[in-house]
Amino acid sequence: MISNKKIIFILIFIFSQLLVFGTIIDIPGDFPTIQEGIDFAVMADTILVQPGVYYENISYNGKSIVIGSLFLITQDSTYIADTVIDGAYNGNVVKFKNGESCFAVLTGFTITNGLAEYFWNYHYGGGIICANSNPTITDCIITGNVATPWGKGGGVFCGGSCATFINVIITDNYASDTGGGIQMNVSSHVILNNVTISNNNATWGGGMYIYGDCNPILSNVTIYDNVAYSEGGGIICHVNCDPILSNITVSGNYSPFGAGIFIGSNCYPEIINSIFWNNTPSEIYQSGGLITITYSDIQGGWAGIGNINFDPLFVNSINGDFHLQESSPCIDAGDPNSPLDPDGTIADMGAYYFDQSVSVTNFIFGNTNCTLLKQNYPNPFNPSGAGRSPSTTILYDIQTDCKVNISILNVKGQLVKTLINNFQTTGDYAVLWNGKDEEGEFVPSGIYFYKLDINGETKAIKKCLLLK
Repeated sequence: MISNKKIIFILIFIFSQLLVFGTIIDIPGDFPTIQEGIDFAVMADTILVQPGVYYENISYNGKSIVIGSLFLITQDSTYIADTVIDGAYNGNVVKFKNGESCFAVLTGFTITNGLAEYFWNYHYGGGIICANSNPTITDCIITGNVATPWGKGGGVFCGGSCATFINVIITDNYASDTGGGIQMNVSSHVILNNVTISNNNATWGGGMYIYGDCNPILSNVTIYDNVAYSEGGGIICHVNCDPILSNITVSGNYSPFGAGIFIGSNCYPEIINSIFWNNTPSEIYQSGGLITITYSDIQGGWAGIGNINFDPLFVNSINGDFHLQESSPCIDAGDPNSPLDPDGTIADMGAYYFDQSVSVTNFIFGNTNCTLLKQNYPNPFNPSGAGRSPSTTILYDIQTDCKVNISILNVKGQLVKTLINNFQTTGDYAVLWNGKDEEGEFVPSGIYFYKLDINGETKAIKKCLLLK
C-alpha cells in the first residue's frame, strides 16, 4: 500500500523536475488557447493558465508536461473553480491517449461539459479519458460530464491506465451504461488518494465501476449519494479485480443490488479501516468472488477482525460532511498495525481521521439535553487478578432533567450490560463497570462500547478496552 507521505514525495519530485528544467508558457499571454500551448510545448514545459473559462477539448499528445492553473504556484484553491476547461459537449474535455507518463500532470482546474468519445462500440470518458497512459491529475473538480449512449465513465474513463488522482472531486456526472463517476477498465491499476466521488449516476456503478483485471488502490476516498439503476450504487467490482480500499467512507448511495458495493465474478477486494453506512437498501452484495473486510464499521454487521456495527456519528452527512464527531466509535478503532493517524494516534475508520491533538469541545453535536460523555478511566482496565483495576469509571454530565440509559455493547452491537436506566436530574454523574454481563459473568477480553441514550435517543458512543 502506498502511503500519503510517499504520494506527496512523488508529486514534489514530479513538479520540481518539470518546473526546474522546462519553460513556462502563459495562457492566454503567449497563446490564446491551451491546446496551442500544448502543441508548442516540449518535454518538461509548464503551461500556466490564467483564470477564466476555456472552451476547449484538449489532448496532451503524449507530452510529459504540466498544465496548471495559478493554483500550481499559489496553492490558492479558489483558482480551481475560477479556471474552467469547458468541453461544450464537443468531445472529451481532456485526453491522455498517447502513452503519457506520470510526468503528464493536470492540476488546479474545473473540467466540465464533456461528451464521451465513440470508439470500440462504446462512448468513453466524458470529462477525462486515460487510455494506455499514466498521467497525474491533482486538485481538480470533474463535474457535469456525460457518457452516452452506451457510455462508460461519465466523469473519467481509464483503460489500460495507471493514472493517479489526488485531491480530486468527481461529482454530478452521468454514464448511460457503466461508471457514472469513474470507470477503470482492462488492467487499469489506478491510485486514488483523497478523492470525493458524489452525486453521479449510471446503470451499473453509480460512483465507480471496476472491470477486467484492475487492481486499483483507494485511500482516504469518500463515495456518497451516487445512484446505479441496476447494480453497485457506490462501487461495482466485476471480473478478476482485486482492489485495495483503505480508509474509505461509502454512504448514502442507492442501487437495487449492492448500494454500497457490488462484488461480481472472481473479484477479491480487501477493505480496511473503512465505513459503509446508510446505503439503501443494502451495504454489500456478493454475486461472485469474496470480499475481505477488517477493522471497519459496516451497518448491519460483517464478519471480520475488528469490524463493528455502530452509527459512525458523522458531523453532517446530509450536507456531505463525513468527518467524525468526537464521540464517534470509529475513532482509534482501525487496525492497530496500520500507520498512525497524523496526530500520532491509532488509525481511525473512514476517510477522515479525528484530530485528537487539537483541543475541541466535548459537546455532542446537535444535543441540547445531555452535553458531555467522557472517556472511561482507566482504559484499558483489567477486572481480574491481584493489583489490577477491578472496574472502569464512566463520567457524564446532565444539563436537563431526563431519562438516562447507559449500556455496554460488544463489537457486534449486542447488549452486554445495562448500567443505568432511570430518570436523572441535572448534575455530574459517575457509573462503574466491573467487566461483567447481565448474568454476572466476566466477559472476555476485547473492545467494548458504552452508549448513552437520552429520552430513548442515542447521543454518544465511546470505546473502552478490557484486558486480562
